Amino acid sequence: MDHSALAALFAPDAEVVHTGQAPVRGRAAIHSLFLSFVDYQVLENSTVPSSTVVRGNSGEQVGSYHQRVRTPQGKVVEVSGGFKAEWVRVQSGNWLIQRMETTSSQ
Repeated sequence: MDHSALAALFAPDAEVVHTGQAPVRGRAAIHSLFLSFVDYQVLENSTVPSSTVVRGNSGEQVGSYHQRVRTPQGKVVEVSGGFKAEWVRVQSGNWLIQRMETTSSQ
């Protein structure tokens, strides 16, 4: 995983929220969050939007995700759940994630 490239998908003041955990705010903090998973190996990843709505310079996607991951200890775990992504179109015309919220189904 390219943690820097992933973090660059987020707006500078974005937030990442997962049910039951404190929000992570700001691109630098989100990058640090991603770096905390540097020793994990994603074996399989699926992100399936069920709806996408665009209104002017903002958009919202809702859907589900599933990952199969090898932990640093070698254990393979599977995680899945739902996501809601709020997008914003910035001055350059690019779309960035303003807020990513995930919930676990387990």
